[in-house]
Amino acid sequence: MGVHSSPRRDVRDLSWRDRWLAYLFPVLEGGATRRTHRSMATEAQKQFVLTAFVLGALSIVAAIFPICGFPIAVAGLVMGLAGRRILSLHTLATWSLALSLIGLGLTLINIIISVSIYVVAYL
Repeated sequence: MGVHSSPRRDVRDLSWRDRWLAYLFPVLEGGATRRTHRSMATEAQKQFVLTAFVLGALSIVAAIFPICGFPIAVAGLVMGLAGRRILSLHTLATWSLALSLIGLGLTLINIIISVSIYVVAYL
């Protein structure tokens, strides 16, 4: 066995039916290729990225209240960046990152408007 060889059967050694089964259902025993096996996400990783997505969506709504919107947007941003390393959940993590950036931008705009109104009214 070489450095890059695997104890699993190679997909090229299978019949056409078994190749399709290995392609469609990579979690079956012996059917996972190197690329699909590495990109399988665990349940904890799925929940992590889904939490980042929910925080990103919630940060847009919470931007109305800057004291709440800023920490939610930053938490969603950090979790979205960390979730982008998971190959099979890359799209959802990218969406959570985008939503968090929008929420962070809206929160910063709200803070700037609130501070400028305060400065004009009381100074």
